[in-house]
Amino acid sequence: RQGYNEIMTYSFIAPADLAGLNLPEDDYRRKPLALLNPLTEEQSCMRTTLVPGLLSAAQKNINQKNLNLKLFETGPVFLPEAHKKLPREEKTVAGLLTGLSQEETWNSTAREVDFFDIKGCVETLLRELAVEGFSFAPSPQSPFLRPGRALDLLLDAQRAGCAGELHPAVAERYGFSQKIYLFEISLAHLLPRFTEERTFRALPKYPPVYRDIALIIDETISGQ
Repeated sequence: RQGYNEIMTYSFIAPADLAGLNLPEDDYRRKPLALLNPLTEEQSCMRTTLVPGLLSAAQKNINQKNLNLKLFETGPVFLPEAHKKLPREEKTVAGLLTGLSQEETWNSTAREVDFFDIKGCVETLLRELAVEGFSFAPSPQSPFLRPGRALDLLLDAQRAGCAGELHPAVAERYGFSQKIYLFEISLAHLLPRFTEERTFRALPKYPPVYRDIALIIDETISGQ
């Protein structure tokens, strides 16, 4: 419905893919399950995030001059757990957005996608699933996203994902010259809040009334 194309990437990645995301050495995502007999070094461990697969797909498309992309993937990630030999498999959804939001036409101009497009995509997804109790907060746990242009998705105050602009250092490693926007959400947190129930709400009787209001508030109050 939002115009995204689904991709399917390998669950096997290279350790360098995780290092290239600016993840600290002690980050749990830097401790993937290594394969005993990998086919290649590029597929020698199990992925702990869907982000490398999306970035690789975007890189290949952009190299072929396919510059306007809306990609998403749904699949498992394999997260290490303390004192356990095997990782925890967690279903995840992630998306990537870059390029123009629309082509130039006779009555509209082309516009590059921005931070609010990826945030709006997440909000639309949550509304379509009738998920309640969500909010956004500044994201300190996503080193692959640009500071000041990254948000954590909170479900009842519990972190369930993130969204924002790709960090310039990561973009440079992949050779991106255009801005890349990403989101990644744990379906393990999201699906328990999904409901198929829909409630009808009558249309308003009167046309909307718009007011332009300027407020002065404390800078510690979030505007997200």
